[in-house]
Amino acid sequence: MCLLFFKFDPNPPPDGFRLILVSNRDEYLDRPTKPADWWPNNQNILSGVDLQQGKEGGTWLGITKSGRLATLLNILEPEVDPNAKGRGALISNFLKGNEECLPYLQEISKEGELYNAFNLLVFDLSRQNSQQAIGYYSNKTGLEPQLVTPGTHGFCNATISKPWKKCVVGQEKFGSVVNGATTGEKEKLMDALIEMMSDTTPYPDQSIHRQCAGTLSPKLQQERSAICVRSLDENYGSRTHTIILIDATDEVTYLEKTLEEPIPTDEKDLKWITNRYSFNLEMENPGL
Repeated sequence: MCLLFFKFDPNPPPDGFRLILVSNRDEYLDRPTKPADWWPNNQNILSGVDLQQGKEGGTWLGITKSGRLATLLNILEPEVDPNAKGRGALISNFLKGNEECLPYLQEISKEGELYNAFNLLVFDLSRQNSQQAIGYYSNKTGLEPQLVTPGTHGFCNATISKPWKKCVVGQEKFGSVVNGATTGEKEKLMDALIEMMSDTTPYPDQSIHRQCAGTLSPKLQQERSAICVRSLDENYGSRTHTIILIDATDEVTYLEKTLEEPIPTDEKDLKWITNRYSFNLEMENPGL
């Protein structure tokens, strides 16, 4: 389970941002993960990497030097198919390829039933046509892949038409944080985004109850209704915060704050690792 907010402005002011994106990765605490870094076998791709046996090499969020970006959020279901195709490759295949957003998602939709439920977002930030820069597909809605318009958006572990309360509340908070953000206050912006994504306030939601159909206890439902999930006694929580900023000059700032493994079950013993990368997009089609 994860949470994602982003603002895309194809024509920002000189001191503004084309993209402001922030994400929480909610996952089991004993699932081995490689912190964000350039891939050893492909120095064009930057992401964290799943190291779980049988799922090695997958990721939940990544970006390339050429401006391709992809992220996937699972959709909560009462049961999952252990034999379903792995979803991590849906991101890595986009990052390694050069297909446009909508055609890529249309190909995936042809076999969408082979995967457990997901929300998938793909970005091609080198595109001159900003209306085709972002694509979205979910195999849970029955709808065809669609393009996402510029603006502010939020996604969670529910379908786009029925967002959880924490997503609605979080999007409002996100909008307040990023409104008028400038590169001169980049550090202040990132601090505010991390603080926002660290909110453990429960936002009770019957949608979570309906989606889990009794597989989560009332206690777990309440804990997972928070923007930042803390279910340490259940070996689960928001273990990684990621921020991606792209300014008007195509400079990328990628910041990941992730829990150091092995992750303890006592909150006072948690230790965070921060990884930060800066680079300029290698634009094939500069300017939007």
